Amino acid sequence: MGAFLTADGLLALATLTAMEIVLGIDNVVFIAIMVGRLPEARREVARRLGLVLALGIRVGLLLTISWMMGLTAPLVSVLGRSASGRDLILIGGGLFLLYKSTGEIHQLLEGEEGGQSSAVRAGFAADLALFDPATVRDQATFPDPHRHPVGIPYVVVNGQVVVDGARYHAVPAGRVLTPQ
Repeated sequence: MGAFLTADGLLALATLTAMEIVLGIDNVVFIAIMVGRLPEARREVARRLGLVLALGIRVGLLLTISWMMGLTAPLVSVLGRSASGRDLILIGGGLFLLYKSTGEIHQLLEGEEGGQSSAVRAGFAADLALFDPATVRDQATFPDPHRHPVGIPYVVVNGQVVVDGARYHAVPAGRVLTPQ
């Protein structure tokens, strides 16, 4: 019980409570929309059943999460690093989220399979800047506003390298985009 009365424990409790309130409201709205499509005679039973199922599933998921967080015993060891069941579940979840988000971005940019995208077409230009956020610093000042930033090793504009390390290549690779 004492672990919950620490600053970290109270912050975790407040965060979990806020998430559960938001998700609970979402469940109530979803159930209200679905129940509204039913005949009047069946709505009350469906509403109660939906709320009981939502509560049961939410409690079951919380119990499952607390069980999973207890899976700390090493299961496998690769290259001198051990991984527990919790680690494997979190890595799997992270990989799933990467897969889904990458798929959604691909669908947004490339369109449906075999279809034409409205976002990317032949002749469109793309720019790319590679940097490490920990090392980027803006050196511009009011007296000298045109000083280049540091920590941005490469910039590619429309397929042409404009910044390569500390060297700036004055190639007119880009073009001004104006509203049509």
